[in-house]
Amino acid sequence: MDEKIGSEEILKANRDLKRRLSKSEFDITYDSEHDILMVTIGSPQEAITEQTGDQVYCRLDPDTLKVVGFSITAFKRLFLKNEPGIAKNFLTLLERPRVMETWSVKPGQRDGGSISDVLGQLCPA
Repeated sequence: MDEKIGSEEILKANRDLKRRLSKSEFDITYDSEHDILMVTIGSPQEAITEQTGDQVYCRLDPDTLKVVGFSITAFKRLFLKNEPGIAKNFLTLLERPRVMETWSVKPGQRDGGSISDVLGQLCPA
């Protein structure tokens, strides 16, 4: 699939994204060396990648266009500076001195919904 997928198609396929996030396990990985936040929703799977924002790349199931993950480049340096509401949920996690860290979040282990709410804001739905 070489042609760009329209944002309307992605939005239509992901009207249930917030509900899926609240019921799915997901992994959040931050690579501090390259300043990239990566999120995988559910089990890793084959996907296509579409740029949906200046620094946001959504991974989409090629058959359904459901968001199965996404990456944000220049996450701490640029993205969080432009998104203070999202920044407050991530800055304490990112202050750890590790180069790369992954957090696995299961549906029964939600932090009051703040991270799943933030993830719902990051992708188009």
